[in-house]
Amino acid sequence: MIIIFDPKNPIRSRLFALIGFLITSMMILLGGVWPSIYSLVALPFLPSPFIFIFTVFKPKFMNGRLVTLIYLVLSVIASVICWISEIIWLNKDSSFKIDWGWFSNIFK
Repeated sequence: MIIIFDPKNPIRSRLFALIGFLITSMMILLGGVWPSIYSLVALPFLPSPFIFIFTVFKPKFMNGRLVTLIYLVLSVIASVICWISEIIWLNKDSSFKIDWGWFSNIFK
């Protein structure tokens, strides 16, 4: 993600911000739909969709803000981990099974 963000290229910065907004909004949605562990994970990352959407309209906002960039990257990573664990948990008890191959032996 840090490689994608380029302060000299506003199109690439806007793409980074838009993808980040969508991914972190999905984590906030996952944490807000029903109270669960995802709610606790989503709490520290509540400001991240707003920072991402602000960056879509003003990409120069991220120039020289390494701490904010690391925070946003961590929020995207946390969102992806939450959704992967939710998909695995939902798949465990459903009739629709995803064939994970050798990877499925880890979760037994």
